[in-house]
Amino acid sequence: MSRSSAGPQPTAPPCQGRGRARGFGQKDITFIRLAGGQITTGPETGLGPDSSIGSGIVAGARYYFALWQNKSFESDLLAYNMASADADLAVKSMNQRIH
Repeated sequence: MSRSSAGPQPTAPPCQGRGRARGFGQKDITFIRLAGGQITTGPETGLGPDSSIGSGIVAGARYYFALWQNKSFESDLLAYNMASADADLAVKSMNQRIH
C-alpha cells in the first residue's frame, strides 16, 4: 500500500544572498561582465528569483549557461557553440518539465 501526502513540496534552500546569484558571487559576476559576457539574475531571467542566465565568448567559442531553482529542483545547463536562442529554448523546456 502506498501513501501519498498532500502537504507542501519541499524546497531547496535558496542560494541568493547579499551580492550573490545562484552559483555566483559578486566577483564572478564582475569577471563575466569585464570579459564581455552578459549575465541576468533573478526574476528577469523568467526562471524565478533564484536564477542566473549568462552568455559570452571565450577563445572564440560562444558559451551559454543557466542555473536556477524551481521547487525542490536545482537545475543547470551549459552549452558551447549553440545559438543563445536555442539554448534559451532548451532551458525553458527543461523548466516546463518541473512545473
